[in-house]
Amino acid sequence: MRVSPAPSKVVVIPGRGIAPDKLWFPWLAKQIILAMPELPVFVADMPERETAPRDAWLEHLMALGVNDGRTLLIGHSSGAVAIMRLAEQVSLWGAVLVAPHYTDCGDQIDREGGFFTQPWLWYKIQQHCPTIHVVCSDNDREVEEEPAEIAKLLTLDTSNYHILQGKGHFMGEKGNRPRELPELLPVLTCLLPQIQRVTAA
Repeated sequence: MRVSPAPSKVVVIPGRGIAPDKLWFPWLAKQIILAMPELPVFVADMPERETAPRDAWLEHLMALGVNDGRTLLIGHSSGAVAIMRLAEQVSLWGAVLVAPHYTDCGDQIDREGGFFTQPWLWYKIQQHCPTIHVVCSDNDREVEEEPAEIAKLLTLDTSNYHILQGKGHFMGEKGNRPRELPELLPVLTCLLPQIQRVTAA
């Protein structure tokens, strides 16, 4: 059960190789702050971001205090993978997994990073994180069907599984990177009703 009806903070975790000031992460943080000025929001600057080593990433997140049972985590790709591994160990207020995957998807860097060397403890993730939303795209060639499989493995309700149209891996193309992701706001509204203030503006 949740310790608090509202999170103490929000931590956004970019995927491997992505700086915290890139893509739609700063925009997302700003939308949450506009709706809930009293809620601390951080976009994590992950260590060794080009290789995403499991131990270094989980240690960094723990140092941010995400194990207080009151943190909402939002992760993209490898960031979502880190959230799932974290939830095997500690309690989280909630999580939004954008383009998650549970295998290395044939990527050598991911294979060597250590996130996929151990079996997944899906029941622990369910126990430690009471509310999980999975967000994916209908044309994501990076992770393909893995988000749908994760939703099944976590026995998520259909209302917690969101398929967006034409978003690929939520990174756009070189020279045309997305700086906003407004389609994510209705998902966040499920967790933070105050976000409606932004979507209605």
